[in-house]
Amino acid sequence: MTSLADTAAEPAVVTVDPVRATVTVTITGELDEARTTGVALARATAVRADTVVLDARAVGLCTLEGAHALLLLAQHCRDLGRDLRVLPSTAVRRKVDALGVGVLIPLVRSPDDAQGTGSGSVRDGTSKR
Repeated sequence: MTSLADTAAEPAVVTVDPVRATVTVTITGELDEARTTGVALARATAVRADTVVLDARAVGLCTLEGAHALLLLAQHCRDLGRDLRVLPSTAVRRKVDALGVGVLIPLVRSPDDAQGTGSGSVRDGTSKR
């Protein structure tokens, strides 16, 4: 695996797992300003991978602009034929639920779910078994 730290104001780390064809972007702090967040999230699709995982478990604030960036990322992944999985913090989950866009942003329960080896999603509790 390789890792690259983001130099933008919002901390982000991009990790590529070529064996699983997965790129993971780990973000912390606030998911708020679309410009800054968009730069970090765009890095997730800059690397060719079948699955994009956004690890947002350490996000303490998710604003409307941050949720919009997630929606754009979800659409971009669909357009590229990539599978997106979001590991949400409580703040991210609450914002997605409040906006009613959970069907568009695939939230997962655990890192195992993000890697496709777990049992379900936050959004609907469905099982992958």
